Amino acid sequence: MQVPSVVKQALAPFPLHTYPPIRPKRKQSQHPTLWIHPPNASDGVLSADVECLKWQAYLALRGVSGLRIRTDVDAQGSLDGRLPCLQADSVSKPGQDNLELHAAHHIPGWADAKLGQTEDDPLEGYRSEAARDESRAWVSLLEGNVHAALLLAQPTPSFLFSVVGFDTGAKTRPIESILTPPPPPRTGITSLLPPLPIFGFQIPKESVAERYQDAVSALSERLGTDRWFLSSDSPTPLDALVFAYLHCILNLKDGPVRQEVTRRVNLVAWEYRVRSQVIGAFTRTY
Repeated sequence: MQVPSVVKQALAPFPLHTYPPIRPKRKQSQHPTLWIHPPNASDGVLSADVECLKWQAYLALRGVSGLRIRTDVDAQGSLDGRLPCLQADSVSKPGQDNLELHAAHHIPGWADAKLGQTEDDPLEGYRSEAARDESRAWVSLLEGNVHAALLLAQPTPSFLFSVVGFDTGAKTRPIESILTPPPPPRTGITSLLPPLPIFGFQIPKESVAERYQDAVSALSERLGTDRWFLSSDSPTPLDALVFAYLHCILNLKDGPVRQEVTRRVNLVAWEYRVRSQVIGAFTRTY
């Protein structure tokens, strides 16, 4: 079908030019690379985000070597819209996309394949079934009471930032969903407004602080002088989680939350020893 001459004349001042697509240059990944939130220090390798740091410690303590980190990818550009995300060391044929990505919950399976290990260990690396069951209680304690105290100790966004509602793409759990029991709902006119800091969340800060103190005390007592938690012969996922929380807490500004950990010499010494092992497993390339 030909375009009428009248239409051609009308569109002649507005020519349409087409250009070939500009494809991004992508180098093949020779090393597994973990996409994480940036560290506090510009030359550091340990993420300032506890969730990213947990997986860094998990891979390092599992013995995976030759790891790299990447901090220039926003959470919106990763799988499931959250970090961390693992870019595997894959080799592709010319003209093919070699970007093999794994979401965080697929990292253990990738590590098993990388190390040539199986996933059928019923004890999950712990010494006994009782230790495995106890580890789950510690995970619940860390991701509940300790995580809530860490959130309250971290800087909060300004009121203007909250009003404008900038979307950073990062998906984080609200503190209300962590506390047990959850805080009471807001009442009156504030219940009709968005959850801005100025209206308050009715967070029982005193209760959070007390539970956090009890959790840190119990953690220190359970570690004692052991090399790994729960008297394990080798590091377990629980050790990776404990390290992530201790490291983030020790990097807070001096305050009650940080002081509660610094009072326990065994926790500080344990974090320092594990930190060197985790740092040694990663190299910053971005």
